[in-house]
Amino acid sequence: KIFTERASNRLQLRDKLSKLLDLDNLTIDQMVTSSYSAAKYLQRELRPSLEEKRRPRVHVIGTSGLCEEIRNVGFNVYTTEDPKCGMSRDELAEYSFPEEKTDAVVVGLDNDFNYRKLCIANVLLQQNPDALLVATNEDAYDLVG
Repeated sequence: KIFTERASNRLQLRDKLSKLLDLDNLTIDQMVTSSYSAAKYLQRELRPSLEEKRRPRVHVIGTSGLCEEIRNVGFNVYTTEDPKCGMSRDELAEYSFPEEKTDAVVVGLDNDFNYRKLCIANVLLQQNPDALLVATNEDAYDLVG
């Protein structure tokens, strides 16, 4: 059976499956989640050049498990930690976007997804036209609306 677990990192998934299946010999290397796959894809696509000497920056809309997997392969991860849901044009114009280059925007499962996060990600992609946009997975059984 294949699990499309988006909310967990590989350690959490291993612990969950070990308990569920009553198996003590599962290893993290046996766990492949969409979060881990996204992190490995970014690692392959965004290898920092030797001249840059900086870790690529990734803006994440998603769970802490997704953020951890991306950090674990060597990226600087940042998110929108703002409790507000909406965003007017004036608020968007006044929003303090990072001056540093954004190398990728990753969108995964986010139970608190809102219009504000969408607006911020959209502007980041406009400001950084070479940035990758990565979605962790399509899920036909997790429909909104």
